[in-house]
Amino acid sequence: MLISLVPPWNRYDFNTIRALEELGFLTLSASVKKGEAKKDSKLNFLPATCDLSQLREAVISAKSSSDTQPVIVVLLHAYDFKKKKHNSYNYHEFLKLLHWLKSQNDVRLISISEAAELINDLRSKRFLLNRGKYALSTVLPSSLQNKNSITQYQEYRGTLLIPKIIESRGFYLLIAILRKLILKVQKIIGYGVKSKI
Repeated sequence: MLISLVPPWNRYDFNTIRALEELGFLTLSASVKKGEAKKDSKLNFLPATCDLSQLREAVISAKSSSDTQPVIVVLLHAYDFKKKKHNSYNYHEFLKLLHWLKSQNDVRLISISEAAELINDLRSKRFLLNRGKYALSTVLPSSLQNKNSITQYQEYRGTLLIPKIIESRGFYLLIAILRKLILKVQKIIGYGVKSKI
């Protein structure tokens, strides 16, 4: 019996989620950038958070995380090992990375099905929180981005991200975020009026 789905090209919708639930699937693993989720979904969501080229940095970042169970999900394709491709790995580099991971006493390598059993709260609230963090990171200047919010699947703690940022960075950050967000939304929907914020 199949219990997990990694959809081709990370594409799925609410109908896919409904079908997976009806068929008894337990986990959906796709991109946090494009994904959908129903708040009341019975599925576990375990999206990819980084690729091989970001893995070392993600592990180092996770070690300083306040999460009780930091989660890193590596997106890996066969073409990541082809020659003459940016960020590609050869066999020896990959083995070296695996040995480095194995040497990290506080890192466990587990499968998607094992993660669904061992990791607390992989439900849709966590997914929706991380999707929001990713979306916010696309409008923040790189100096204000939290790399943990991109390379880790952070825990849901029932809190909002924006008030924490505002408290730590001040009122002017809110204006900068809103301005960039308004401009991005206008570009997406094709609205031609420029914001004066």
